[in-house]
Amino acid sequence: MQNSQIDEVEDEDSEIKFSHFNSEINLLSINILLESFYREEDVLTLGDFIKGDYWKIEEIFQELTDTHDYGSPHDLVLVQIMHIIGDFGIGSVKKISVVYLNELLKSVVEKAIKTNPKDDRVEDDVDYYTSVITTILDLKRLSDEEWKKALENGDYDWKTSHDRIDFKPDNYLKDLDFIIHIAAPFIEIEIDYKDGGAKQLHHELKDFLSAFSQDDYLDRTPIYREKRYYFSKQLENFVEYVNRLPLINGYVNVPFEVLSEKGFEFVKVVSYLEDQGQVKVTNWNDKDVWNIKFNRTPITVGSLVSVGEIIKNMDNDDSLKINLSFDEASSILNVGEKIVRITKMKDQYQLLRIIFEDKEEIGKEWFFSEIAEKFDREANFDNKKFYNAAYQVNLRIARDVGIKDALITTNQSVRINPKYLS
Repeated sequence: MQNSQIDEVEDEDSEIKFSHFNSEINLLSINILLESFYREEDVLTLGDFIKGDYWKIEEIFQELTDTHDYGSPHDLVLVQIMHIIGDFGIGSVKKISVVYLNELLKSVVEKAIKTNPKDDRVEDDVDYYTSVITTILDLKRLSDEEWKKALENGDYDWKTSHDRIDFKPDNYLKDLDFIIHIAAPFIEIEIDYKDGGAKQLHHELKDFLSAFSQDDYLDRTPIYREKRYYFSKQLENFVEYVNRLPLINGYVNVPFEVLSEKGFEFVKVVSYLEDQGQVKVTNWNDKDVWNIKFNRTPITVGSLVSVGEIIKNMDNDDSLKINLSFDEASSILNVGEKIVRITKMKDQYQLLRIIFEDKEEIGKEWFFSEIAEKFDREANFDNKKFYNAAYQVNLRIARDVGIKDALITTNQSVRINPKYLS
């Protein structure tokens, strides 16, 4: 294969992986898969991946109505799980099974009996439940036949109940089409994880979350969202949301309805905070709510980003003086003996490049309109663009060094805090 062809394959592979990370539902599935890998759990149910009413989530609803490739959200999620496992090379699906068929049949009959007889759709419901029950009975018949064959051949595993049916990963859909959305807790997915593959996925996820927090993907909006907010704004919206919920001993129970919130991307924001050691999700595959432990309270934007030890007990200005400089070539902000890496050519890089370029003017107040003009005289000025860049730089310095006020910002300007200038 020629180099150009190899590059095309690699670019396509990167785009496929990015599309998984960029999707809230797929990223949730990735977290659940990684969680099960590290806990050495190789069997999950489809129900583990379904959180709340997926018809109410814009991403799911649009995908179903636009493509018509899937019969239900459960169908879509299962297909995406299979793609994630294959696209990231984290292992292989050994089999997909429907388990506890008798219990499943009982559950469906109970739902059918509870159907409201005054509902205008009752005739449709009868047809629907008839199809579901017929499918389950067909699966029971296949299960019984396999059980009898295994007994005759002397290779039946008595540790495994015969009240189940197993499918190979490539032929499950035709048999589950009618029941996949109602039988999710009874559908098992057995995964043969590759140690190296799962750990590589974890590494790639960390890289994605870091870039996401730096607004590298601001313009790569998920197809189901009209816009993507700056990460700083997403943090503010997230903090406002969780502070409306009860806080008990540092724990907050977050309902699955949070996936429908427009002001922040819940899975991405919490995944990033968890990676930074600021929060801990008890179980990504919880059944009722997400139980999240916040390591610092009260919950504020500052409490979520300042992981370094904050400089304390400095009584005079001389003790606060720190050598601050920005290396444009390496895109490194030097803060005393510590460094803060900045993504090159992004808004934060341009902001630092400009306010540090003239040593005679270090410490002056820079209006965002000045910075914008220096950056691009032809571009339409956006005040929020460089305000957010300054905000993000402050967050990074707080996180990596422990200083929360290295930059002084207003709605119109930014300057280096003079107390840190040597």
